[in-house]
Amino acid sequence: MTAAWGRRAVWHRGAGALVTLALSAVAAPGTAAAPSSPACSYVALSPAFGRDRTGACTLIDRASGNVPTVHVTRDAGRSWRRASAVGLTQAESGSLRPIFSPRYGSDATLYVATQDGLYASTDLGETFAPVAALVPQANGQNPVVFVSTTAPPPTNAVAPGARVLIAGAYGEKSAVYDSRLGVARPILGTPGGTRYFAAPPVPTPDAPPLAFVMESRPKPDRPYGGGLVAYACDHELACAERRFAFPDDLYLQNVKVAQWGRTTVYVALMLDMDADRWTTWRSTDGGRTFTPWRSLDAVLAATGRGVGTTPVFSVAADPTAPGTWWLRVSASPERLWEPAMPPSEQLFVSGRTGDGWRRVGYQLDPNHRGRRGTLPWDARGGADGDEPAQVTVAPDGRLFVLGTRQGTDRVPGLTAVWCSTDRGRTWRPSCAR
Repeated sequence: MTAAWGRRAVWHRGAGALVTLALSAVAAPGTAAAPSSPACSYVALSPAFGRDRTGACTLIDRASGNVPTVHVTRDAGRSWRRASAVGLTQAESGSLRPIFSPRYGSDATLYVATQDGLYASTDLGETFAPVAALVPQANGQNPVVFVSTTAPPPTNAVAPGARVLIAGAYGEKSAVYDSRLGVARPILGTPGGTRYFAAPPVPTPDAPPLAFVMESRPKPDRPYGGGLVAYACDHELACAERRFAFPDDLYLQNVKVAQWGRTTVYVALMLDMDADRWTTWRSTDGGRTFTPWRSLDAVLAATGRGVGTTPVFSVAADPTAPGTWWLRVSASPERLWEPAMPPSEQLFVSGRTGDGWRRVGYQLDPNHRGRRGTLPWDARGGADGDEPAQVTVAPDGRLFVLGTRQGTDRVPGLTAVWCSTDRGRTWRPSCAR
C-alpha cells in the first residue's frame, strides 16, 4: 500500500506494493566508516541476528540528489558503516527497503526493493545487481518474507533445496520471483484490485501466507466502493482460498505477522475512511477471522483527539516475550502546540496478551511547553514509505527506532538509529553492547 501512515493518509486506488521476503545479509569487506549512527528510512536485521549481529539500514538521500545509501552493522548496532552500494540507481520517488534473505547462512544475500525492482548483494551492500523488475512502479514498499520449498509444508523452509519466493504487486498486477530459477511469474488467484502480501517466518497450513485484496463493492451512493478480503496462499504462493472479508471502506496500510512457537498473529493496520481514523484488526487462526484490536485503537484515538490530526504509528512484536508488542506513536497538530496536547513521540509496550498498553517513554516537540520526557528523539526523522514511524525489536530484545532530535539554540539536531538495550529505559544513537 502506498499511502504513508500519517496525517490525512488516504488509499490511492490502483496503487500497489512491492512485497519481498525478509532476507538476511553477509559480512562484507571494505565498507566505508560512518562517523555516527546514520539517518535511515528503514532498518532490517539478519534472521540470525542473535549469532551474526548483522543489520542494514537504507535511505534515499534527497538532499544529495536522490542518492541511495546503505549502512550496515556487524556488531548489533554499536557501530554502522556506509557500504558502497555500487549498482543501485538514483530514485526520484519511492523508498529503499533492505530485506535479509531468510537463507542467509547459505545464500549470503541482502536484497533491496526499489521503485525499479529488486536488487541483490552478496557482499553486504558493497555491490548490487538487478534480479527482477517484478512489477514496475511498485515504489519499493511493503516488503514481506516468504520462503517456499519444492514440496508442500511441513518441509523445513530453510532445508537444502529451499528457495526464496519474493512477491510484488502494483494495482491489479502481481508477480513472484523465484531465487533458484532466477525468473518471475504471475501470482495465481487473488482476484480483485490492489494487493498486499504477508507471511509468517515459518509458513504452515495453519499459518499460511495471506494475500489482501481490494474487491469492488459498489453502492448507490458510492459507485466506486470497495472492501478488503484476505486470501490464503499455498507453498507456491498461489492465493485462491477466500478466508475473511473486512467491512467496507477499510483501506490497508500494512500487515505485521508475529510468530511465537505455534502461535501466529496477523495484524492488519488500516485507515477507516468514513471515520477518518486508524483501526487495527488481529487474527490468530490463519486469517479465517479478524477482530478489532480495541486497546491499540484506543491509544491511537486518544492521541488523535488530543492533537486534532491522525497520528503516525508502528507496531512490532517482541520475540523475547510471547504475546508482547511494542507501539510507537508520532503526532503533530495542524497548527501550534498547546500544553494540554499529547507528546509528539510516545513509546508503549503491551501486556502478554497484547492488550493493556503501558507507556515507557515520551518526548515533547521543542515548541511544546511542558515537562520533557526520556526519549532522546522528538520527531519521526528520515523514515518514509509505508512505515514512517518504524520500531524494530531484535531477537535479543534490543530496540531500534528511527528518529530525529530537532535542533535548538542549546542542543544540535540529530537524526539517528536510536538503540535501547534495557527495554526502553535508556537510549543511545548506537547500542551500548
